[in-house]
Amino acid sequence: MSEAGSYSEGTSALLSFTVENALSYRDETTLSLAATRLAEKDARHDLAMAAMAGRKYRVGVLPAVGLFGANASGKSTILKAMADMRMAVLNSFHKRNSIRNIYQPFALDPQSCNKPSSYAVDLIINNVRWQYGFEINDTQVLKEYAFYFPKGRQALVFRRDGEDLKFGAPLQSSGLRQFSKEHALLLSTAKAAENNNLSPLFKWFNYNLSYIPSQFAGSRLLNPTADLLEDEDKKLRNGILALIRLADLGITGIKNIELKLDPDIADRITKIRRILEGDGDHTKNDEIEGDGDHTKNDEIIGDIGFEHSGNTISVVLEPKYESTGTLTWANLIGRIILALSKGYLLLIDELDSSLHPNLVAVLIDLFQSPISNPRCAQIIFNAHDMTILNRHHSNLGRDQIWFTEKDSKGVTTMYSLAEFRTGKDDIPYISYLKGRYGALPILDLTEISRALDFDQE
Repeated sequence: MSEAGSYSEGTSALLSFTVENALSYRDETTLSLAATRLAEKDARHDLAMAAMAGRKYRVGVLPAVGLFGANASGKSTILKAMADMRMAVLNSFHKRNSIRNIYQPFALDPQSCNKPSSYAVDLIINNVRWQYGFEINDTQVLKEYAFYFPKGRQALVFRRDGEDLKFGAPLQSSGLRQFSKEHALLLSTAKAAENNNLSPLFKWFNYNLSYIPSQFAGSRLLNPTADLLEDEDKKLRNGILALIRLADLGITGIKNIELKLDPDIADRITKIRRILEGDGDHTKNDEIEGDGDHTKNDEIIGDIGFEHSGNTISVVLEPKYESTGTLTWANLIGRIILALSKGYLLLIDELDSSLHPNLVAVLIDLFQSPISNPRCAQIIFNAHDMTILNRHHSNLGRDQIWFTEKDSKGVTTMYSLAEFRTGKDDIPYISYLKGRYGALPILDLTEISRALDFDQE
């Protein structure tokens, strides 16, 4: 099994994520990033996997997946479920309420309300396949397991069923049993106990998985781009400048600036950063509330200024003078360049929010291209812009396009375009708008017109 010292960034990939009885996903649902025979040849990444007798076989992985559907159909929910799984892994050992905060079973079915929620991932880390998952309720971890495939065959790392713990060979003498807690995941416990055998798996959740909620995408208070401008790697800095200029925003450069903020705002920024970085409780009511406990140093925040050039002078403007679209673009490119350089997985809620369709297409293409994405970075996003489905506008293959649909009982169903038979001349976004794939909002204009008939007595 890989030790912490041999863990290599940029060699991981998500094959699938499965969730059951969480938020609007009552039934077991799987989002797959494994390439099918329909995958675009130029987009798929073939990763070598360890097998018997030192041999290797290859697994096709998709670098990008887009989710489409009506409002409140579950597009954002699946991303949040993945983020919740990450928060449980990072925080459950140290914070007793982490499991309770994450547990949100399907609320519209009395039977589901009292059932556990389950989460699972199928991964490749350092050319080795891993399978990890758990089942929780509002107070404890009911089940948890981890398997890996060091020689191409499944081997037990550990299995947990209530208080019953079974360890595979790598953890037989780990001593983890004495540290186990009913409210803490064993993976989280292993990190606290500094157990290196599970370090690659924990590090994947900690470093390789990043979530950008829609409400934070354009916030100037969360700008990793400013940090990358200070990085020693010139490629990162040049990449940021190239993408800023590509957007034709009238910006000729970016510079780091320091802003002095109100202490309460600085405290909110600190809380938000901790949440996104996995160093804070993922609660509903206290995500960005200030607690009054801030220091003078927190009142200074590093941000970026945008350089605009006129005929004779150049002026650096603070973010507050820029449009929402400009701030959104500036924030996203920093995270995207970092993901591409390290081989990370990026979850972006409402990728098309405040951005021109051509810019959205550029961001998707950066992940699709083997030149800009040699380390198999991945992006899972949702969007409402149907032009993304146009093959002339985006290179997404049929197995990279997924739809979410909510039925009359409030249950979300998720399915891939690959499940439909389409002709060579089929244009997905036209077929989608015609209702061929479902996942469209149902709009009864007759009923709306009657409700708005103000002349009717």
